[in-house]
Amino acid sequence: MNINTQVERQINEQSCFSPIEWLIDNGRLTYKDYEQWRKEEIPFLDDCLQGDVKKIVLQLNEAAKHATSLGMKKVEVNFTSWLQNTSHHIKASHSLSLNEVLASKYIRVVDTPQLDLFFDNPILHIENGLRDALSSRQTEESQKLLNKLSEQDPNHNLLHQFENLMAYLCHMDTDIESSSQLTQIAEELEGLETIIEPLAKECLLVQSRDYLIPAWRRIAFALEGVPFNSNTPKLHASYAWQRALDWSEVRKSIEQEKDFTLSYDLCGTLSLATFFMGNREQHISLWCRLFWLDENRAEQDIEFQPDNILTTYWHTFLDQDDEMEPTWFPPWLLIAESGLAHHLSIDDDKDSDATPSKQAFNILLELQTLVQNDTSEIPLRKKLNDINPTLLNLYQKKRST
Repeated sequence: MNINTQVERQINEQSCFSPIEWLIDNGRLTYKDYEQWRKEEIPFLDDCLQGDVKKIVLQLNEAAKHATSLGMKKVEVNFTSWLQNTSHHIKASHSLSLNEVLASKYIRVVDTPQLDLFFDNPILHIENGLRDALSSRQTEESQKLLNKLSEQDPNHNLLHQFENLMAYLCHMDTDIESSSQLTQIAEELEGLETIIEPLAKECLLVQSRDYLIPAWRRIAFALEGVPFNSNTPKLHASYAWQRALDWSEVRKSIEQEKDFTLSYDLCGTLSLATFFMGNREQHISLWCRLFWLDENRAEQDIEFQPDNILTTYWHTFLDQDDEMEPTWFPPWLLIAESGLAHHLSIDDDKDSDATPSKQAFNILLELQTLVQNDTSEIPLRKKLNDINPTLLNLYQKKRST
């Protein structure tokens, strides 16, 4: 997915474009680091950014330019501290230029409040303050502002929704008992996903994520140690940790499962975690496995994974003159990006049990680690030709360039 598409998707989902959100969505900033910054445990975000900062700034400027071309207007964002009983502003970067980029968002012109109307409307002040307090989980401040809103505008169209969010915020202060039955946890999860989450998105808008993540953590802690069941894939800690954007915990909870490599759901979730943690080689390796586990699901899901380079390879694979079934994408990928061979390992299935695609994949791994024109290539090339002559032709063409 290119940057323009990412910008358009965020605008469609949140009615605005936020550089900070873009960083989190694209694995350039972990939510954990973002949260620590809001709690003033980290002074600035500069050292937390994943990747080349200059390149990231160029990408953000490109995204901002596209948002502007869509008729969006840049407005300043004042980030406030999440420390309890404080409301002072914090800076995103010690660099003035980067701070200006990060402390902004792009909104539709029709959503821009008229200044006179904004400053003369106390209800709007209370409503925006309540959003800030709920999203930063400040229970006392939220209750105080909710009481004000109820007193000054008892017929406010979102009053009942805000009351429900306030009640759930208090509910989050209590842990789910470790002795709770899975049916109870399932009810909690369903309620969060079908009732609270849509409610938060309706009332808190772009700030809903900050309100919801502690709720997903609460579910994740309750599910720790519960073994994965393919019939109820959401009732595993990895799903809740994924929704909480805690990729290290996702990885930990999945790798504790003995046979996680046999599960499409677990491998798919782990592929996301490894990408956002910066381990692209394992991300690619897991996607190869996904095609072998269920090529039909993988063919659909690969369009929505976050690695733009992998998506480009997939489209090139589909557009080539010699059409191939999706199951052949992993060995084809080794030819397209030959450097991967030095980072991936031979699939652990025995040759007698391996699918033709896995066998071809393993042969290509061996071929690409050999010195060119090594005589041991000959039997390997013959094996590859017996499995898929098209792959051998592609390999030979790539090797000769």
